[in-house]
Order: sequence, then C-alpha cells, then structure tokens
Amino acid sequence: MFRVFVVSDVHKEGCKLKWKRPKDDGGAPIEYYQVDKMDPESGCWVPVGRATEPSMDVTGLTPGKEYKFRVAAVNAEGESEPLETDETIVAKNPFDEPGKVGNLRATDWDKDHVDLAWTPPLEDGGSPVTGYLIEKKDKYGQWEKVAQVDPSQCKATVPDLIEGQVYDFRVSAVNAAGPGEPSDVCTVTAKPRNQAPRIDRTNLIEVRIKAGQNFAFDVKVTGEPIPKTKWSLGRHEVKPSDRIKVSHVDYATKLTVRQAVRSDTGTYTISAENINGADSADVKVTVLDKPAPPRGPLKVDDVHANGCTLKWQPPEDDGGAPIEKYVIEKFDEATGRWVPAEETDGPETSVNVKGLTPNHKYKFRVRAVNKHGKSDPITTDKSYEAKNPFDAPSKPGQPQIVDFDRDFVQLEWPRPETDGGSPITGYIIEKRDKYSDDWDKAAEIEGDVPAGRVDGLVEGVQYEFRVRAVNKAGPGEASTATKPHVARPKNLPPKIDRKFMQNIKIRAGQNFEFDVPVIGEPPPTKEWSHKDNMIINSDRIKNV
Repeated sequence: MFRVFVVSDVHKEGCKLKWKRPKDDGGAPIEYYQVDKMDPESGCWVPVGRATEPSMDVTGLTPGKEYKFRVAAVNAEGESEPLETDETIVAKNPFDEPGKVGNLRATDWDKDHVDLAWTPPLEDGGSPVTGYLIEKKDKYGQWEKVAQVDPSQCKATVPDLIEGQVYDFRVSAVNAAGPGEPSDVCTVTAKPRNQAPRIDRTNLIEVRIKAGQNFAFDVKVTGEPIPKTKWSLGRHEVKPSDRIKVSHVDYATKLTVRQAVRSDTGTYTISAENINGADSADVKVTVLDKPAPPRGPLKVDDVHANGCTLKWQPPEDDGGAPIEKYVIEKFDEATGRWVPAEETDGPETSVNVKGLTPNHKYKFRVRAVNKHGKSDPITTDKSYEAKNPFDAPSKPGQPQIVDFDRDFVQLEWPRPETDGGSPITGYIIEKRDKYSDDWDKAAEIEGDVPAGRVDGLVEGVQYEFRVRAVNKAGPGEASTATKPHVARPKNLPPKIDRKFMQNIKIRAGQNFEFDVPVIGEPPPTKEWSHKDNMIINSDRIKNV
C-alpha cells in the first residue's frame, strides 16, 4: 500500500502528483501506476493516465473546478487498492491575471498608423506583468493581436492601417497567469493628423426652383483637426429660422431651406477652416417668383380731360424671369373700384392712359408681369383730376364775308383775345340756313389762320356763319354770327322783274304801290321816273 500521496504545483490547468512505491509488489514487478481523477461534472472517476514512475504531471483540468485524485499500482496479477488524496484541490493558479489597463488613448495618428498609450494595471495579480497585448478590430472583423510590448513600455505604434477606416483598439496586461481583463476600447479613424480643409463639391449643384418649394445641400468636409464650417448668403451668415435649418457635425454640414422665397435667391458660400488652412465653395440658388413691385416714383404727367401719361422704373428684382409687360389700373373716386386701364406692349416703363372721364378724380397703380405672375402694385400717392391744364380759346371776333359767289363764301375774322393758355391749332366754321335752328360744321381751318372758305352753298338760300377757335383743350366759344347772306352770284347784270310792273287804274285820291324785285351783283342802283322826271320822296311819295 502507498504510504504518501502528495499534490503540488497546482495551477488552473493542471498539477503535479507524487507518491511512494508500495512496500509489497505482490511478488511480481510493478508494471505501471494507474492515475484517475474525480470528474467534477459527473462525479465519476475517469482515467488521467499511466505512469511508470511514482509521479505524474496532470494537465487538462478545467480552471476553477475541484478535483480529487487516486493512484493504483498494477502488476501481472492485477491492480492494487487505490490510494486517494486526502483533500480536493481547485484548479487555479497560485496567482491571478493582472488587473485592467487604464486610460487607453491615441496620442498621435496619421492616415496609416496610430500611437497608443496607457497606464499600467493597479494590480499585477500576484505575478509580475511580463508584457502588454495590443488587439484591434474594424467594424466588420474580430479582435486580432497586432503587437505585444515589454512591460517597461506603456505605449505602442500600430502600423498598416487603411486610411478612412475606423478601428477599435484594446490592451491587456500579461503575467504568468495569462492576459488580464482588456482595457476600455479606444476608437480611432485612420486619418491625417494635420490636413487643410477640403469641401466635397459633389452635392453643390445649382438649384432653380419655384417659390414655395424646398432645397437642401448636404456637404462632406475633410480636414484635421475637424474644420469649423459656416454657410453664407452674400456677405451675411445664414442663421437658422422657422424655414431654415443649418446643421454642423464632424466632417459634414447641411443647409435645408423650406418654402423658399425670392429673397433666398443668391450665391451661397460654404466655408471650412482649421489651423492648417481654409476652403470655400459656392453654389447658386435661383428662386423663381413674381416680380418685385415697379420702382417709383409713379409719375403722372400731361394730365388732360381724357387721359394722362404714366412713367415708372423697372422693379429691382424681375423674379428670375424677364418682365413681359406692365398692367395699369385706375381708381375712379366716383365709382370706388379699381378697373383695368392699359397694358404696355412689352417691358416699356411708360404708357398713355386714355378714356378718362373729364373732371373725375383718379388714382393709378402699376404691376409688373412675368411668366410666374403679377407683382404687387406701385400706386400713386394722390388723386389726379382729369381736366385740361389750360382752357379753350375765347371767342373770335365777328366774321366778315370778304368774297362770295353763288356756292361759296370767303370769311375773315379777328383772332380771339386769349388762346386759353395753349396755342391755337385751328378754327371751325359753322353755318346754318334760315330753315334750321342747328349749327352745322361747314369747314375746318388748320393753324392759326383767321380766314376760311365755305363751299357747297345752295344758291338762293340765306345763311349765317360763325367761327370757333381750337386749341389742345378743344373748340372754344363761338363768335357772333355774320349778317344773313343769300348765296348768289358775285357779278350779275341788273334785271327788273316786270311781272310786278302791271298797268293800274284808280280814282283820284286813292293809293297805289309797286314792289318790284330787282336783281344784280353788285346790287344795282334804282330810281323811278315819271314823264322823264325822276321821282323823289315827298309827303305823298315814298321811294325805297
């Protein structure tokens, strides 16, 4: 029987067993020793192995489990009674793994490497730290060993990184018990340490939209250290509002504009800056809309009884599309309504307004029109009365007939005393015959010529003539009419109408009379004679 069974050098995966040979080999040589262990899971004895010497190095234990061992001597006659250990042992090291490495950090980096540093663990587990294990993994991979350094160094350089790739690193202290708990993860992107900003212009594409639509720019920015970014429109920085959102994150910036308005039009500039330099890029945005109102002042000139002239300036902003025309409206204070008045033929900035009612007061407004709509209006600041800035001429002097014949008269007259403030542009001759109460236009004289001829008269008909002077305000007051004039030849030999020269017989004391028509031009002189004596007027005789 064995006298001593010793377990020594226990560690987490094994131990050493030692015993003394039996005092009695049974009369046959010991061929080997059978060693078994109590399986902690099943509670059964399972073989460990055979030994020819009274000792064995046991391996394959499960760390942290309890074990008992037994040994039996075997010869040709069989197996002896086993000898068991007095106590169980626990498969563990006589010391622990080191504690957790602290403060893992990247102290330097570039596009292809990173320098790491850390602080030693607070506990070495009872066994000196023999080194440090550095591991890495990318977002798609598993942890892999990349380096192991001496315990005197709490730093390491990890080479062969891929630019732009994101890596996780961890470090474990190692002693005789093996690697300790890994440090907290340090995440590093393989990138240059110092790099001037560079704006990715891929998404900076010119935008043309209608008012009310949205637009956005999402832009990547590289550079180290992380650049500071800013959006500007013209010389002013774009600030967030209810419609505008500006976001700046690491290596990217985004501008979003909702319900765009015309004032959002312009060149947007994104700028990026760090200690190594700066970069900027532009993108043009055009928001199409109706034009801005025409620019004033809205001038009203040449006002007269039936119209006026309006003048204005083009709008400061055409809405992104050419001005096609202007529409003009008028407001008659008598009706209280705005109604269309005129439209320009193209983008002209003046118009003659016609069709006003004399002596009515009007306001005017003008709108610019492009293919996207009508602008807000520009309006006159006061009302204008539709009246002439001058009066009609006063009446000319009474016309005189200076020449005539059976079908015309030639008239002359004195000019009016005043022209009404506007030069006389002509005269109108009117006529009426003895059968009519109405005056008819008979002739128009161009220019300030105080003479004119009336044709088309009917011989034998009695006429009167009068004259009106005309200026820009229209015809003035009519002159005093001429004396009645019978249309007749200018030159005609005398002729006595003998039908009125009948012989008569009367009693003494009675009266008699002859009323005899006599024609001739110029009017002939007439005399009566009796018995070769000229008859002269007396108390009894009247000769007309």
